[in-house]
Amino acid sequence: MKRDSSKTTSRCITRRANLVSLAAVLLLVSISGGMCRRAGADAPQKSTSAPPYLVGAYYYDGWWRHPVPAHYLGKQNRDWRPYYPNRELALGWYNDTQQGMNREILQASAGGLDFFVFDWYTRRPDGPYPGSAKNHNNGVRFFRNSPNKQRMKFSVLYVNHDPYGITTDAEWENATDRWIEYFHDPQYVKVGGKPVLIIYSARKMQEQWGSGDKVRRMVQRLRDKARAAGFPRLLIGTGYVYQAGSNGAEVNLFADSARCGRIWDWLRCSTATTTT
Repeated sequence: MKRDSSKTTSRCITRRANLVSLAAVLLLVSISGGMCRRAGADAPQKSTSAPPYLVGAYYYDGWWRHPVPAHYLGKQNRDWRPYYPNRELALGWYNDTQQGMNREILQASAGGLDFFVFDWYTRRPDGPYPGSAKNHNNGVRFFRNSPNKQRMKFSVLYVNHDPYGITTDAEWENATDRWIEYFHDPQYVKVGGKPVLIIYSARKMQEQWGSGDKVRRMVQRLRDKARAAGFPRLLIGTGYVYQAGSNGAEVNLFADSARCGRIWDWLRCSTATTTT
């Protein structure tokens, strides 16, 4: 039976909007305007050509053991695991290690995932979780050092909720230098040659910089540095949570064209004509 591609595409785009607006675990990054296809009861037979989209998962790497296994401690520093045995992962209880990442890449790629989006934190002094300053970005480091990294790709999500939001030019320079270093990695997610970067909260970034104009300048500074490093265009996405009275204008601070302004459109902007 011939499938109605217009309905399929409509369902795919609707699902993309829901995934982004709800900050779901799965992320769809459009590569072409083709139909949304993945394994399913009515899906076409798998071909040798690349699928028209990638499927990834957000990756939080806050499970270090040293100096203390703070991620397993609850109130009164009690280990909460005995009280929630149903939360144990298929991998078992584990800590972030290079060996663990090697294994996760194998399992994720075998399960159909194309990439991880690693939460990326600005370095801050240890807060309530000892070891956070040293360990928060272990995931992306372990991934890049893994002998299995060729099986998947990766990108980063700049976590700018308190206390990790950047508010100084110097810290922004340091952060963008590191992101551009990632962009040069052959395994970094690129759509149409454009590296994909996600910013946790559009509204929070505007609060941290004090004005929309300042955010625009900081984002443009990132784009200019990336262009100088050999990446003429970036694909920047941002999280947005609706609040009463808001028109969502802060999302437009990250757009590099009018058609990329709405929160779900950054996924489709990969097919836009590059003019700069």
